[in-house]
Amino acid sequence: MISGNLAEEGRLLLLSLFWGMLFMATYDVLRVFRGVVRHSMLAVNIEDYLYWVFVGLRTFLFLFQKNEGMIRWYVIVGIGCGMILFFGGISRFTVPAGVCLIQKFTKTVEKIKKLF
Repeated sequence: MISGNLAEEGRLLLLSLFWGMLFMATYDVLRVFRGVVRHSMLAVNIEDYLYWVFVGLRTFLFLFQKNEGMIRWYVIVGIGCGMILFFGGISRFTVPAGVCLIQKFTKTVEKIKKLF
């Protein structure tokens, strides 16, 4: 039988993997937006900075809520692993598909506008 403390730490690790995947999914939304709307390097840098501030604050809140603010390195590693898993798996399909869908939608809207 697994002790309560060990089970709780296992749940915390799974939650950290989930948050890592969610963070990467959020970054993919940003990458799709960049694929549709041209950005200067300054805009990309500002967006990346704001993204990482968001990730840092959200990670802090996660640690504060779930672990009374104590830093557990396996949580940080779990978030990183979740991001890597998402990036290596789903991201390579979602970003190109998202850009393609938005571009097709935009072209369709433009065609409809020309009819009226």
